[in-house]
Amino acid sequence: MESADAADSKSLCGDFSPDCEPEQQRMISPDATNAAKAAEPIRANSVRLDAGRLNALLDLLDGKDGKRAHSKRKFVRWPFRQICVQLTICHTGGSKATMCVACRNLSCGGLGLLHNAYVHPGRACQVSLPHVSGHYVEVPGKVVRCSHLSGIVHEVGIQFDEPIRINDFVNLGPNAAAFSLERVDPKSLNGALLMVGGSKLDQQLVSHHLRGTAVRVNLISASGEPLLKVAADADLILLDSDFDAKLNPTVLAFLRHTGIIAPIVMIASGAAPRITAEKADAYITKPIVQTTLFQAIAEFMAMEDSKGMIVTSLPRGHPSMSLLDGFLAELSQQADTLEEAIRTRSLEVCLNICQQVAGIAPTVGFDGLAGIARQAESAASTAQEVEKAITQLRRLINCCRRAKRST
Repeated sequence: MESADAADSKSLCGDFSPDCEPEQQRMISPDATNAAKAAEPIRANSVRLDAGRLNALLDLLDGKDGKRAHSKRKFVRWPFRQICVQLTICHTGGSKATMCVACRNLSCGGLGLLHNAYVHPGRACQVSLPHVSGHYVEVPGKVVRCSHLSGIVHEVGIQFDEPIRINDFVNLGPNAAAFSLERVDPKSLNGALLMVGGSKLDQQLVSHHLRGTAVRVNLISASGEPLLKVAADADLILLDSDFDAKLNPTVLAFLRHTGIIAPIVMIASGAAPRITAEKADAYITKPIVQTTLFQAIAEFMAMEDSKGMIVTSLPRGHPSMSLLDGFLAELSQQADTLEEAIRTRSLEVCLNICQQVAGIAPTVGFDGLAGIARQAESAASTAQEVEKAITQLRRLINCCRRAKRST
């Protein structure tokens, strides 16, 4: 007996009516004119679903998916319903096949799509993702799963070689709690958090939520010079929206105009954040929930990748060890220059430093640091704006300053 879900799925993607699969329903005679051939409908994607039928199928899949827990999922998945996105699959022997596929969802780590055939996991691939600004970005990855849904429709999971910045491809706007990580290990949270404003209860709640982490919390309810002194050392700033609105200029504008580059997360009292000329990096709403607070901090402060990655892997006596001290000294200067370039919004300088670090770091045993530099370069190059790559650039600055010899 066929289940209701299976029947629904089959009706959506297993059985094609004549208007959905004309090439199988209407035969073209050998002497048909070019005009007749040209009039034949063009497939928008390999599964031959138009926008209405695609949305109906994805609604069904999302409804079923929402009933299951995903304890192993790392990144938050965002709806990414694209009728046609170009996918290139690399086959054994070097040949490539390019096709148009329908997309289901997108995360920082990968993409879910629909295709009309089975694709073997492990195959290298490249997907052309539409950027929010209108151009396309080629993102390399590999197939990690493929499952048959119904009829000709298969769901394919793509894992990117390096994480992307979700805001580059999904227009989240001032979406409260729009963060990349679905699950956060409290042990991965480290750094200095500054909370500006808020009630005593709000401040106590934040401190309570972070008691099991390595995050150092500093509380202040002032602006001007007292704020600048503590803000300069913060890795992340939590700013209460009510406190911010009482001052002119606002605290947010004051911090941005005085060169503070730390990410700023606004704590909004209402369901919708207050939009100002100076926009925060992210928004969360009251009451402050621990899970959301962890996600916000992890988005900007998680430093687990810097443990070990920023210590040289060169063994003692390696010929390149003679270059190490000079590299570390130069790295410290590069971090200062990069920080200044962020303040002045100099995209060219930021890209140049990222390229230099990525090129030289592997020579002296800092492969991990090179990867971080490449990610920062990719983010800045894709966005073409320093502000939109601030998280990756600042992460590179932090890691450059933590680089040292092996112990």
